Amino acid sequence: MDQYPQFQLQELKVLFDEIQQHIAQEQWEQLTVVLELRQQYLEKMFSEATEDTVLLKSLANAIIEQDAIFVEKIKEQQKIVEKQILELNKGRQAVQAYGS
Repeated sequence: MDQYPQFQLQELKVLFDEIQQHIAQEQWEQLTVVLELRQQYLEKMFSEATEDTVLLKSLANAIIEQDAIFVEKIKEQQKIVEKQILELNKGRQAVQAYGS
């Protein structure tokens, strides 16, 4: 691992904040890009030799917990979008029925 674990944690915090922001703003394409960047960063970080396995395990657990929160937020937004689509379809059917 790098000699600067604090720097790595800061980088991950920046990526975490960006992920949260893109989810909140429903910017799915940008979210995909940031998730890919995070994946590359994590692969590089975990592939480097390290003596501090406790830190790596702690970091991995924190990432898993954060991802669980992200998944829940995305599922909530998915339900909202599904409801909006259903309402839109009902509106279309009403307009078509009125026009017939």
